[in-house]
Amino acid sequence: GLCESATVSDISDKSLSKARALLSGYIEGGRCAAVCCDGLCGIDPATEQVLIAGIGGEEIVSILKNSFIPERFVFQPMKNAERLRVYLLEQGCSIPAIITSSASAIFSSPSQHTARQAPLSM
Repeated sequence: GLCESATVSDISDKSLSKARALLSGYIEGGRCAAVCCDGLCGIDPATEQVLIAGIGGEEIVSILKNSFIPERFVFQPMKNAERLRVYLLEQGCSIPAIITSSASAIFSSPSQHTARQAPLSM
C-alpha cells in the first residue's frame, strides 16, 4: 500500500478502542499502532505526515500549540478553518492546496515546511 506504517490516536480510550477494533489486523501485523494521548503529545515529532479531522480549527490550533507542527499535514476542521489557516501562515507553513466544501476545508503542506516544536503555552 501507500502507507508503510501508521499511528492512530485519540484522547479517549473508549473512542480509540473502536479504531483498534477496525485496524486490528494492521496492529497485529505491526503496521499500525494505537496511542491514547492528548493531541499530538504522544506522537513522534519525526512523523512523516499527520491527519487531523473531525474537530474544529480552534482545537487543531490548540493541539499544534501544545505539541508540534508536522512537516506534512492534512487538516480538516469542522469549523473555524480561517483561524487555523491564519495560525499556520503565522508559523511559516506553506499551504499550497486548500480544498473547500460547504462544511470544511482541507489544508495540505508538502515537505517545504520544517517540523518544529511549538512552545509550551500556559
